[in-house]
Amino acid sequence: MIFGYTFHLLTFGQARRAARSHLERGILIKPNWRCCMNSRTDFGKIIVVICLGLFLVSCGTAMVKGEKWLDSKKDKPEINISGTWTSPEWGAAIFKQEEREITGMLGDYPAKGVVSGSSIYLLMYSGDSVHYFAELKAVDKNTFQGSFSKYYIIDELKGKDRDFIRPMNLKRLPTSP
Repeated sequence: MIFGYTFHLLTFGQARRAARSHLERGILIKPNWRCCMNSRTDFGKIIVVICLGLFLVSCGTAMVKGEKWLDSKKDKPEINISGTWTSPEWGAAIFKQEEREITGMLGDYPAKGVVSGSSIYLLMYSGDSVHYFAELKAVDKNTFQGSFSKYYIIDELKGKDRDFIRPMNLKRLPTSP
């Protein structure tokens, strides 16, 4: 039983014998399309569930694609961004840097990224889906400016798609003594 419906599976031979038996007895067989659906409403519900599932699976960009983007940024790190930051676009941020790898939180999202030269590249994600990509360049050791994009790798956006890019700023908060 699936979704409250019972399905009867017949082999081709069983179906052929049943049809021949009915024909020999002079019984006209009418197809019963309701054998697996009680109504059109039930069919509609199943279609809605399937569409919703496909939509949820397609939300966000796969983490693997985001990690490949980060791996392509290979310059030696010239800065350390460990600490507490603030962003007008995202709110509070906290990062921990180990060599070139960055982990932390940016607003409500977990973030991971890399430092390449004097730039930082970030992925804001949930589960296995990347929701935002960010690319920022150092203005000085306490300020970064750049941009972010929802669902799209910034390097891949061209022409009209550049409308998906939004400005982003990060400013280091002073440490308390």
